[in-house]
Amino acid sequence: ASFTWDKNAERRTLEQINFTAHKGDLACIVGRVGSGKSSLLQAVLGDLWKINGEVVLHGKSAYVPQQAWVMNAYVRENIVFGHRWDPQFYEKT
Repeated sequence: ASFTWDKNAERRTLEQINFTAHKGDLACIVGRVGSGKSSLLQAVLGDLWKINGEVVLHGKSAYVPQQAWVMNAYVRENIVFGHRWDPQFYEKT
């Protein structure tokens, strides 16, 4: 499949990507800065426009980007994140 960030642009972000992984496989996506690693993951998640081809994803997926999202607050507030205080959950976390 091929993908782009801007559906109106001529330039493609990823071209002719062919990747298969099966349940239980460990896949490592490595490369230089700017080589498309994050774009590949975001294409699989549907965050890029698909120009052609197909993406087939069975089951659940999750993506944790490199940039941490932390509130400007105490550690405790970042852990409970506005939910009711639960000492067991806090200690487990």
